[in-house]
Amino acid sequence: MAELELFTFFCDDTRDEVGGKTSYMGMLADRVVYPSTVKRVKGIVAVGMIRVDGLEKVEAQLEVFVPGRDDPLVMPLEVERPEDEGSSWTIHMHAAMNNIPVQDGFELRSVLSCMGKVATAKVVQSLRGAVPE
Repeated sequence: MAELELFTFFCDDTRDEVGGKTSYMGMLADRVVYPSTVKRVKGIVAVGMIRVDGLEKVEAQLEVFVPGRDDPLVMPLEVERPEDEGSSWTIHMHAAMNNIPVQDGFELRSVLSCMGKVATAKVVQSLRGAVPE
């Protein structure tokens, strides 16, 4: 029986490690508070992961909604099981975005869909007032 598990989240950065591993730096919680002086974030990465069991081919899509864009960023993917993998394998999708505007109350959202299943993540941006001296 074929099985899929989907995960999506946001982080500050990703790193490819020795042995085919990936590290995720600065995983973001559901709310991020920025000082009121911050107008843009240098970089954010939307991550989608799919654990696949019993399928030879998978079609997926990662959509990312960011401030300043009416339409989401869309990352489609069609992949076949690598020959050197068994029946269980994992797909990693990373959408790195630079210079993201910070807007109080805006939700960064990612939607990962694959073969009828959906996973979502959101991070609400908040601005904190300047600290009195």
